[in-house]
Amino acid sequence: MYDPLDEVLYRREFAKKYLEDAQKAYRREDWRGSVASVQSVTENVAKAIIAIYRTPSWRHDPSDELYEIISELPRGIRNMVRELAKISHTLAQNMQERHMATQ
Repeated sequence: MYDPLDEVLYRREFAKKYLEDAQKAYRREDWRGSVASVQSVTENVAKAIIAIYRTPSWRHDPSDELYEIISELPRGIRNMVRELAKISHTLAQNMQERHMATQ
């Protein structure tokens, strides 16, 4: 059975790991690795928020799901979540374009 708290904690741990990876890649001046890790951080933070309200999808761009739950969120964080949705969409789109360019 789906447990939202388990999903939130799972996503939080992934976000922390990818944040560490992004910082290490940045220090190495590995820009591609840094951006890829930041995209994973953003995706997992977004999915942790979504998990409070429903099961997140497996897509790398959770922006539509964030927009769908905005009205359920406390008013004080709605603007931050809108900004997260924009960032998430931009990063996922950029990663997809880079992936397609290497094919």
